[in-house]
Order: sequence, then structure tokens, then C-alpha cells
Amino acid sequence: VELHGPCVLIEAISCRVEGKTVEELGVNDLFVFRGTTCFRWRSRGDGTDVLPVPNRTGPGGEDEAGTGWAKAPVVGAKKLKDGESCIVGWADIGVGVDPPGAFALLPQSFAEKVGDAVMRTTLKALQSVFLKGLATDYAKWASDADYRAQREIAAAAAAEEAGL
Repeated sequence: VELHGPCVLIEAISCRVEGKTVEELGVNDLFVFRGTTCFRWRSRGDGTDVLPVPNRTGPGGEDEAGTGWAKAPVVGAKKLKDGESCIVGWADIGVGVDPPGAFALLPQSFAEKVGDAVMRTTLKALQSVFLKGLATDYAKWASDADYRAQREIAAAAAAEEAGL
């Protein structure tokens, strides 16, 4: 997780599945994974609503807008009304699979549909957990002055470390 200007960038450059059966089957040798997510707060009236939408970046941090790699829409990128606030962001996740044995004989389109369904279900579950955690954290932040002070100190330290 890195701070890039006024946004938080989360990049996953590898993934390893653990467990005895998984390791016995060599599952980790059969796939590659990468993911990038970016979040930024926007609020009408504090200047953050006029900042550009965060650029999509690739595994090496390069801007990939227009390359076809980053196709998912940016969410939350709407014009805000007075008093409105939101979090804008995007996520790109890629998984490449080398199907083992008899699975390699399945048509690629079928394998992609199955993979897409698995990813969609997984991402919906992760989104639900993330949003619940965000709501819980916000509720604590909004009602606990000590917690806000702790978070402010941590944010200042992270910004200093990032050179902001």
C-alpha cells in the first residue's frame, strides 16, 4: 500500500495459495496473479472535487489508459453537489492460468467463463468485507476523538515517508 499524492494505491504483484493439498497439487505453479486498486476521497468545497480521477497504472506503475489493459470503469467519478463527498477508485485484477491435465482440453472460452464467474464471486465477497470494514472504521473515526488523533498521526507519518 502506497500513498501517491492524494490517493492510496494498493498493488498485489504476486499471490501464493497455502495449504497441504494445494502444495501437493502444485497449484501455485499453475497461475499468475496481479492486482492494482486506487482510492481517493472527493468532497465538494475542499478542492478535492476538482482533482483529476486517479490514473490507472500497470504492474510497473506506468499509465495504461488507452492500452486496453485497464478497461474497468472508475467508480465514484461524478460531479458532486454542495455538501456531497465520496470515495473514487478503480481496481484491475488479472489472473493467468495454465490448466493441468484434462482441464487443458476444455475450450478456452469455457475456462474463461468459469474463471470469470469465480473471480466475480470472490470480488463481490471481498468488496462486501472491505465496505463493512470501511463503514466500521468511519463510525469509530467519526465518534472517537482519540482515534481520529491516532489516525492523523499515522497519516502524517505515511505522508512524510512517501515524501508528500
